[in-house]
Amino acid sequence: MSKASLERLEEIIAEMADEVRPWIKQMDRDRYVAYLDMMFHYTRRSGDRMKAAAQTCEREELKDFFEQLSHDEATQYKLAEKDLEALDRRPTEDLPPEIEDFEEFWSSIDEESEVSFLGALYVLEGVADPLGDDLTQALKALALQDGQTRFVRVHGEADAEHGERARELCALFVGKEHKLLFAGARAAADLWIDIHRACLEP
Repeated sequence: MSKASLERLEEIIAEMADEVRPWIKQMDRDRYVAYLDMMFHYTRRSGDRMKAAAQTCEREELKDFFEQLSHDEATQYKLAEKDLEALDRRPTEDLPPEIEDFEEFWSSIDEESEVSFLGALYVLEGVADPLGDDLTQALKALALQDGQTRFVRVHGEADAEHGERARELCALFVGKEHKLLFAGARAAADLWIDIHRACLEP
């Protein structure tokens, strides 16, 4: 992948971060609870989504990557659930419509467009880094205990590892498949912003 192509993906990540950063900076305790609840629903079936991607992909390098992610992501939702419990809350029962929209997008990717999985994953895992300091400051301002912030801390570290591997894989896909990478990245970015708008926008 050319440097210019990689920069286009990084620009999408920057747009995602710029969109939600003001909401994070204004986050109060209720918004944080709403965020954790949304993240519970967002990650509850992450392992299943990664497994589905692995089963859809025909290229071995993608299949192996998403198979590994299916294990890494399988229990992430429990961190959000534990944080909610530490705040004397429980996850809501109904699946938010924004999560339904995201899952519909994910399931729409087939073997012919499998590279879109990678584009989506690249931006979703990459956005944690530019928002790390903002989240740290926001949580500090809320005077939360470590047992109430496990999801943000642990999930951010995992995202960094996955993002680096996704970056390496992106270099394998050139030519016409750039369009599939960008299509997946753009769609995932827009849906990710919608998810965060629903729980964080004042």
